[in-house]
Amino acid sequence: MKTQGDHIVQKAHRWVLLAAAIAALGRAGVSAAETEYKHPVAVIPYAATKPVIDGKVDDAEWQGAFSQRALQTTGKQISARQTRVWMMWDEENLYLAMRDPLRPGERLLQSQRRDRGPDPSLVADDCYEIWISADATDPISGDRHCSTQFLANFLGARYDALVHPGFGSSLTKNPGIIVVAGHRPNTPGYGNAAEITYDSGWEPKSRITEKNEWEMELVIPRASLGRTKGPFHDGLRFRTLFARNYQRSAERNSFEGASFFPDISTHTEFVMSKTAPALHLLGVGNAAADKIGLRLAAFGQADAKISWRYASDAVTKDGTAEVKKSVLAEVVNLPDLDAPGDGNGKVRITVTDAGGATLLDWQALRAFAPLHKEEIKDSGDALNLGFTFNPVRDYVRVFGDFTKYDNRGAIKEIVITVSGAAGKEVKRAKAAIDADAYAKAVLHFENLALGAYTVRLECLDKNGKVIAGKDGSFAKEDLAQKYEWWKTTRGSIEKVVSPWTPVTLKGNTLGVWGREMEIGAAGIPARVSTQGKEILAAPGRLVATFADGKELTAEGVKTQTRFDQDHRKIVEVASKLGDMAITSEVRAEFDGLYKVTLTLTPKQRVGVKKLTIVLPYREAMAENLHAATTGIRSGFFSGFTPKGPATGAGNSGRVWDCRALGDKTMRVGSFIPYIWLGSTTGGLCWFADSDEGWIPNGEKTATWYLQPGSGPEPVGNIVVKPDGK
Repeated sequence: MKTQGDHIVQKAHRWVLLAAAIAALGRAGVSAAETEYKHPVAVIPYAATKPVIDGKVDDAEWQGAFSQRALQTTGKQISARQTRVWMMWDEENLYLAMRDPLRPGERLLQSQRRDRGPDPSLVADDCYEIWISADATDPISGDRHCSTQFLANFLGARYDALVHPGFGSSLTKNPGIIVVAGHRPNTPGYGNAAEITYDSGWEPKSRITEKNEWEMELVIPRASLGRTKGPFHDGLRFRTLFARNYQRSAERNSFEGASFFPDISTHTEFVMSKTAPALHLLGVGNAAADKIGLRLAAFGQADAKISWRYASDAVTKDGTAEVKKSVLAEVVNLPDLDAPGDGNGKVRITVTDAGGATLLDWQALRAFAPLHKEEIKDSGDALNLGFTFNPVRDYVRVFGDFTKYDNRGAIKEIVITVSGAAGKEVKRAKAAIDADAYAKAVLHFENLALGAYTVRLECLDKNGKVIAGKDGSFAKEDLAQKYEWWKTTRGSIEKVVSPWTPVTLKGNTLGVWGREMEIGAAGIPARVSTQGKEILAAPGRLVATFADGKELTAEGVKTQTRFDQDHRKIVEVASKLGDMAITSEVRAEFDGLYKVTLTLTPKQRVGVKKLTIVLPYREAMAENLHAATTGIRSGFFSGFTPKGPATGAGNSGRVWDCRALGDKTMRVGSFIPYIWLGSTTGGLCWFADSDEGWIPNGEKTATWYLQPGSGPEPVGNIVVKPDGK
């Protein structure tokens, strides 16, 4: 039997062996070929002077950082396009910068904007991608390691996520995009690799220089990476991948040459240091000249001596250099040291300190990726301005994208003119170009007559002179004449659609295919059964909390049928909530929809702090949780009901809130359109088309609480309630 002390000793012994293996890289007589290479290793220096994050990459500001121009393709070939990346740290932040030379005449592809929210189609733009694993845990659940993933384009549109490895299986073997909130105790292997979209809060700053270079600077707060174990510190090891995604050459190039970015084992192992020199790997080859080599500079945090080594299957070269404190100096300038081989040989570059500890270890194939020589002719006068006409609701929507129109700063306003027969003006409106280089406008018409119309879009300067313009036309047609099915009953769902069965009503119990729903007080379900299995442990209830803290529960069920057809039943319910009368309309559809519309009528003015709907679940029917947002990759699925913190004799407290969904399309509040709780047998979901009619709270989150319950079996009452309302 192993004790905890035995485990600690054994773990420490493994770390000693690992440290010895890493140090062996720099010892005399040990070649790179004799040491197995797994992934890049690099030391990043301490940010004694913090860089100004303004999008202007000042070489002097970043001379104390680690930097590299050694990107590889996913096939581990040396990239023909090289982006330089800098990185340094302090106790609370990582600092990162990028300089990406564009080709002559090239403009960045940037179709996505920040105001469109998280969109996976961002990967179709020119963008960069960052993965960071800093021994952090999920800030929502707090019980699993997670990595931060971040993609962004020049305009600041981003896609960010917290990514979790699979339980009981490696991320590389079992990837996925299902969000897993946790796992059942003593159930290894439960759940796949997981991803939670969230808002990192990172604010990159970018610009295009006069040399047609994309420069970007970014500060990454430690707190944004999840819950890390204290401040960053000297000697801390973490994993990072930086990639530049080039769209026109269809390359995803990284320092690691990773082919599957979620595989954390391929990411660079960085070591934070307050004493090691700042290495600058300035180049590893020139694809145009067909030469491979090494350019290396160093900036001393203290006086130091380093050893460097270049080794391939054709050439080996090494040397030493003195590094002076606060001095940036070139160490190696051998750009024509080697040439590409047959594509199978490897190039390895290592740098060690005087004690043999590794400062840099990098490897790639001894080959260049194909050099794309296509001529780029991105003009600066591309005017993407147009409109669409909605023939049903009679409006014209104008949309302009001016990112490729260099003279957009001279445009004061855009005038939209809609004219009818004989050029008679029907509608006129104005639009402006926003900070994201968009222009938007909607022109609504009342009783628009049938006929042909023209649209004139004019971009005017401050003097009213037309700088640019577009013309177009549309026709208002008789849709009933054009479409013989128009406004007929074809496609109507006002009937029972097979294989569903008619809605039944027996007493206060509504029946649909495979399910029964009994109407309770205030119209809230008193019981719900699916395939003979009861979902609720006790009747649902409507609870009012008054300003003085007093709570009352709705009582009484007096029903009257208002609509009775096979596809739908509508029942009016009269109930009481103290002195308040409640009139509820319960609408049941053949597909299982159960909708309650509540009207509360007090006898006199009363202060109601909040209304809560409580649905007590049977524990066996509350195993799974699923929630979704507007994004195709935004969602949350749990293979179990999350456990709340132990409080007193019961399990009580917050178990989940909507922040796990990370729906960044919202401007305020925490509204989510869909949430389901159930089991493999059945369950219930709440959904809404939008937040219309709701009052989002910008400070509170929609939270689920687990409260002690009572009943014939152990029950936890999941209470869905918007906190603070």
